[in-house]
Amino acid sequence: MSRLFEEDADFIKVVGLWWNNRQVNFNAHDYELKDIFKDPVLSIIKLKTKMLFEN
Repeated sequence: MSRLFEEDADFIKVVGLWWNNRQVNFNAHDYELKDIFKDPVLSIIKLKTKMLFEN
């Protein structure tokens, strides 16, 4: 994901953490994805379908 950012890109998380370059961004996401979110489970608990156009 960090390859999508310019070398001097800023990334501000919803909790207010401010990462100010590609390497810091990579290190922080690498840690989070390997340690904090290492065993994610996605559960769909509600599903709704809405037609955008009516025929």
